[in-house]
Amino acid sequence: MNSLMNFQTAFVAKAFVTFTAFVWFISCMNSLMNTKIGYLGKGFVTLVTFVRFLSCMAYLMTHKPVLSGKICVTLTTFVRFLSRMNSLMNPQTAFVDKAFVTFTAFERFLSCMNSHMVSQRAFFSKAFVTFTAFERFISCMNSLMHSKMGFSAKVFVTFIAFVRFLSCMNSHMVSQRAFFSKAFVTFTAFERFISCMNSLMHSKMGFSAKVFVTFIAFVRFLSCMNSHMVSQSAFLSKAFVTFTAFVRFISCMTSLMNTKMGHLGKEFVTLVAFVWFLS
Repeated sequence: MNSLMNFQTAFVAKAFVTFTAFVWFISCMNSLMNTKIGYLGKGFVTLVTFVRFLSCMAYLMTHKPVLSGKICVTLTTFVRFLSRMNSLMNPQTAFVDKAFVTFTAFERFLSCMNSHMVSQRAFFSKAFVTFTAFERFISCMNSLMHSKMGFSAKVFVTFIAFVRFLSCMNSHMVSQRAFFSKAFVTFTAFERFISCMNSLMHSKMGFSAKVFVTFIAFVRFLSCMNSHMVSQSAFLSKAFVTFTAFVRFISCMTSLMNTKMGHLGKEFVTLVAFVWFLS
């Protein structure tokens, strides 16, 4: 909003568009809290919408050519997109039908948002592939909450759809083969991390052993995700030190609930472990 003060073009129009889209966004966010679809799926959809909204608003504030026309088209598709996304949560029509309507609005929204689009034909192809992966990702995320499929199988299907979605969205991807190989390794660590985290709540394994297995999987996941890591040995050594402090912190926090140590003593031990963990 501060940048609006530095431009003399269509101030009232931009302010009106900003406020209207913001109100629609807030109302959509509010409606997401009252529906029955999985929270993760709704959060992901909301985040995508919000990121697109911010990028569009930032673009509108810094480009002057044909501002009114772009605002009108962008707002129209944005409102339609939000309304369609909101309608996905409430009616009982088939998911595929709703997804098709949503994709129509979503594709129009993307076409208006993408100011750097070179070829409309290529964009429509990418948008179609992106939506296919996106629809599979949402449906898989939703099925995680209701179906009886095995946890590992559901995670695998979800991740495959998510990788496809990311690969389509990632316009700067250099090598698809390398991307999928990294994604596979990442998924392996991620699946182990999730399964270990899940087992922490149900299995009878000792607490320290479960924490150790969980952290090993988590370190592998972080090492795969961290594309800018210079030295894996240095990373693992730091991770080991972090884990040591983390285990101490968790064990101290757990002991606070079970032991009879004095209140001040327990607080002191917990604080020391927490400081080590942060450092």
